[in-house]
Amino acid sequence: MAAGAISQNDSAFVQRWTKAIWSLIILSAVVVRLPEIGRPFWLDEAWVVNSALTPSLRDSFRYDTWLQTSPPMFLIALRIAHKVFGGLEIPFRTIPFAFSAAAVLLALLLGKRLFGPVAGSFLGAVTAVSPILVSLSGQVKQYSSDLCCALLLMILIWDYFQDPTRGNYTRLLIAFLVCLPLAYTTVMFLPLAGIVLLAATTNHRTTIVRTALFTLLTSGMFLALEVLFIRPNQSPELLAYWYSQSAFPPRGNWSYKFYRDGFRDAFYMFYSRSGFLSRLFGVLGVCGFVSLLCSVRNARPRLLLALAFLPILTVLALNRLLLYPFYAEKQDIIIFPCLAVLVLYGATKIAGLLTLSGRVEIILQTVLIGVCVALTMTASWFDFRNPLD
Repeated sequence: MAAGAISQNDSAFVQRWTKAIWSLIILSAVVVRLPEIGRPFWLDEAWVVNSALTPSLRDSFRYDTWLQTSPPMFLIALRIAHKVFGGLEIPFRTIPFAFSAAAVLLALLLGKRLFGPVAGSFLGAVTAVSPILVSLSGQVKQYSSDLCCALLLMILIWDYFQDPTRGNYTRLLIAFLVCLPLAYTTVMFLPLAGIVLLAATTNHRTTIVRTALFTLLTSGMFLALEVLFIRPNQSPELLAYWYSQSAFPPRGNWSYKFYRDGFRDAFYMFYSRSGFLSRLFGVLGVCGFVSLLCSVRNARPRLLLALAFLPILTVLALNRLLLYPFYAEKQDIIIFPCLAVLVLYGATKIAGLLTLSGRVEIILQTVLIGVCVALTMTASWFDFRNPLD
């Protein structure tokens, strides 16, 4: 065995414990979300629920009481849950609950693909126990489906770039066609997907055909959604409401402060109970971004930078055009996995400064597993005992 290599026994040991921590993370995600299941609806939730209870789908999609901002497939899922289970709070809340639980599993899979099973476990853990994500996951709104779709698309985009087979292309295309009517925020990942399709290591004809077909079908789906669901539910009153919430940058020289404060608040999604940890995550995110920029000539860092930064850039561009608000976690939730990629990359690069032998590295991975377990259980306890309002 080469010097510094990890033995098969040590590797098997880490894999067994990684499976155990994955089980703990998923269990924690379920436990901390259970108290949200039966609580009464608040105003925005009541609008969504009442729209799902209308006699026809048309009335659900164009709800007279207020603008229907929930995507059509999310509303259909709510109607099905009510038809199957009856009742009110619990059946309706099972839909965001299911999307949120699926998002935790997808976060674990994304972390494993990008950074390995040990480091990737931290992405799943923070998705499972983040107080803000837990709070949003209990709301009968599309926030959980937004996050779930974002994580799924990032996985499939990464898989296609690594191995641009017909099967990976088909899965990527189907995922976008399903996610667009389930989460309008899927459009934030369209530029990233287009660039990855064009940059994939396929022959010229295959690249052009696949990119053209993807563009044609996703554009058709988006235009159908725009004409049938989005445009009929637009109103100057909604834009005025966003302005009242400071969702757009003010005119003049204050845009930098607006976006700086917005990203500062976005990092509170990682763990809002601790200002120190939120700032630490922010520092790691900046370190990861700078490190990726410095390594942009290499294929893997270049793809990681695109995966993390292009959706954020799309959000900022749409915000600047007054097409998407940027002011609260419920809107910023789709960039959470992008920020997490930067944070984890920064953390792994700092850890990589240490020159470790195989035995020392396995000890470090074991310690990290223990830290992940301790942090997950501690955060789960606080979330369960003292949930956010």
